[in-house]
Amino acid sequence: MKSFTTATLLLILPTLLFAVPVPVNMGVPFELAPGQAAELMDGDLYLVFTGILTESRCPMGAICFWEGDAEAAVVGDLPGEIQFNCILHTSTQFAQSCDMDPYKVFLLRVDPYPVLDAPPIDPLDYRATLIIVEAGPVDVEKKAWGSIKALFR
Repeated sequence: MKSFTTATLLLILPTLLFAVPVPVNMGVPFELAPGQAAELMDGDLYLVFTGILTESRCPMGAICFWEGDAEAAVVGDLPGEIQFNCILHTSTQFAQSCDMDPYKVFLLRVDPYPVLDAPPIDPLDYRATLIIVEAGPVDVEKKAWGSIKALFR
């Protein structure tokens, strides 16, 4: 009986670790693992990063004709509202944010970054860095782009 209890605990432990959402603040970047949840402090948004759907980013060490893209799946839930299912992208050619009125969720980055001639990334090793802001006049994309441009001045 003891081995059954230990085996059962080992099977459900990962689920228990991610069952409690990480408390996050609006406007502050946070990182989630696949299956991990976040809950907005002083708000009512519950967010889950379900995982990376596709990975086509140009690996470090490779020469590519385009930057590639990683698609991150995020589910948001507001009490009394419908559930929001969003696909967020690392490529600026696609949606990097999702409206979850009255909030907006941005994907800032996905780690780890692929490396040429390295083994494929285990889906559970991915981490998504996200930020939640109030929907409206706040423009995170311009601020992020300005920070990137400043690196090359």
